[in-house]
Amino acid sequence: PDKNRRAAASLLRLIGLRPPFCPLGEGSIIISHQEFGQMVNMSRSTVTSILNEFARAGWVQSGYRTLQVLNAEALAELADG
Repeated sequence: PDKNRRAAASLLRLIGLRPPFCPLGEGSIIISHQEFGQMVNMSRSTVTSILNEFARAGWVQSGYRTLQVLNAEALAELADG
């Protein structure tokens, strides 16, 4: 779905694999689901659902106010559709 693609592309930008953001190291970012939702214009519950789906696929790991991208290649494939 389009929301999943938008979330994937935004995660890649945040970890520095897509412009305009710079690399933050190790594919991790400090951000809450609420903050990420605001960035991608989605509700916190929608973002949480998407991130949980990405986590089940092994693409990301979500912790307290942190997101770590584990499989940037899979996210890029989804983002590029």
